[in-house]
Amino acid sequence: MTVSQRTCIVTRKALPREELLRFVLSPGGEVVFDAHEKLPGRGCWLVNDGAALQQAIEKGAFSRAFKCKAAANAALAAQTGEALRRRVYDRIALCRKAGALVAGFEKVSAALKKGRVALLLVAGDAGEDRRKMEALAAQAQVTVMSGLERDLLGGAIGRDQSVYLAVTDTALADTLLGEIRRLAGFTKKDTL
Repeated sequence: MTVSQRTCIVTRKALPREELLRFVLSPGGEVVFDAHEKLPGRGCWLVNDGAALQQAIEKGAFSRAFKCKAAANAALAAQTGEALRRRVYDRIALCRKAGALVAGFEKVSAALKKGRVALLLVAGDAGEDRRKMEALAAQAQVTVMSGLERDLLGGAIGRDQSVYLAVTDTALADTLLGEIRRLAGFTKKDTL
């Protein structure tokens, strides 16, 4: 199987598409992040890193890539980060709608003990019971993603906050995990 690669406009390295972000030029000449990689037109690719995006904005890399004047303002980085965060939120909501999500310490613990969890999501500021939950996940050989914000986890399932979520469907868990890793790569923060 051939892996589709693109060249980053900042680093000039050819990387798999999954490690890059796609940007397109709007009809008005503004650079726009193409979160779903489906917007029309010739796109350019940038390594998934907020610092690289800032460098591309400051050094005019988008104008060079599009071979015309491309307006890329400082708000582009914030908009890109928010779009990536929204994709994580939407994937968690999709898991809930599909009936493949368990929420709360007791229910998640029970699902882990029964071997029904494909991915465990833990808020970055979880309390002492976090160690118990992570030990259960380790026994069940379940991937744990921690550092997510309580409001992101809760908002996706119709609550103000949530500390523990478990995804029970493997395919949905894999897709969500990819989105979380993409957001983490862009922000380079402990808490997403």
